[in-house]
Amino acid sequence: MLSYIDSQYSNTLTFLKELVEQNSFTENPAGVNKVQELLQAKLLDLSMQVERIPRDGKGDALIARTDLAQKLLKTKERSQILLSGHADTVYPPNSDFKHFSDDKVNCYGPGVMDMKGGLVVMMLALQALKHKELLHQIPISVLVIPDEETGSRSSVDLLQSEAERAKAALVFEWGRSEDKIITKRRGNSFWKLSVKGVTAHSGNEHKKGANAIVQISHTISRLSALTDYKRGITVNVGTIKGGSARNVVPDRAEALFEIRMASKEDHAELLLKVEGIVKDIVVPNTKVTAKETRLSPPMQETEQARVLFKEYQSFAEQSGLKYNDVASIIGGASNANTLSYYGAPTIDGLGPFGEHAHSEREYARLDSFLPKAKNAALWLASKVL
Repeated sequence: MLSYIDSQYSNTLTFLKELVEQNSFTENPAGVNKVQELLQAKLLDLSMQVERIPRDGKGDALIARTDLAQKLLKTKERSQILLSGHADTVYPPNSDFKHFSDDKVNCYGPGVMDMKGGLVVMMLALQALKHKELLHQIPISVLVIPDEETGSRSSVDLLQSEAERAKAALVFEWGRSEDKIITKRRGNSFWKLSVKGVTAHSGNEHKKGANAIVQISHTISRLSALTDYKRGITVNVGTIKGGSARNVVPDRAEALFEIRMASKEDHAELLLKVEGIVKDIVVPNTKVTAKETRLSPPMQETEQARVLFKEYQSFAEQSGLKYNDVASIIGGASNANTLSYYGAPTIDGLGPFGEHAHSEREYARLDSFLPKAKNAALWLASKVL
């Protein structure tokens, strides 16, 4: 099986180039669907059962299952091994960063690490299992969603339903330094802050006004003070707007902010603190509201996830990797947050190594693709039923 993976290096890069040069910006549904079509063709070649599920305003989600996974769907117990990824990227169609290239050490292009590189690692592992006639003896389900880069809002129901069927979930986001696997990520809570005041002429009737900008400034200051680096809590106010002219007391102001946290307990505590802060009115006759518009829950390390990591790690040396420890908590969210939240023992960071995601400097290390695929294939082969 390992020699087969070695033999597929050239084909793997060809497939990666094909995926990378197909734009799949989240807000380009046609492009996302082109990527899903390329993946679907590969999965059908493996004799997997494939379903495309339209998502409102986005590209399709893709679910594929081995014969055994399909057979076990009706059981109530957690029977599936879920492999998860996403087809979308952050690069719009008019981006100058649109081509694949390599210099024999690294490869470059939109999505080579986040996460089209992870998709080809996942696919190569499945191909190796098929080559050894093991694939359909393992209850593998594959879920590739179309909108991870904008928070998976159209795909949460699919992530939840697949997580609730899974006895293990492998997420193929890019690998971290020193061969470390991800077992924990911070959650991300998105908020809209609104203040309503009273407009007035700032020269003639200043006293009759209630300045929404002054109030929102106070509220923002208090929210920002919730940041606690030792606990992994950060608050970032990203945008603010309000007012119409310098001689008008502004009656409205709005801000968008996010809160990142390490645990469900922290999230619950922060909800109460935000509730208290919005009641702190320093400008009479203003009203403050704060609404949580989206939550990617924290991925917290569980004992089951730690066991899964140890199992996966046991094949690392044979694959040419180390995996000597888990990574420290990761600030960004992924599919792993939701899968873990709904009870699936989850590990992440199983794709190729690289750096500079979401920038035109994005690259992945060429020497990491085959070892990563080998580790996935060996662990999956140990799960033959």
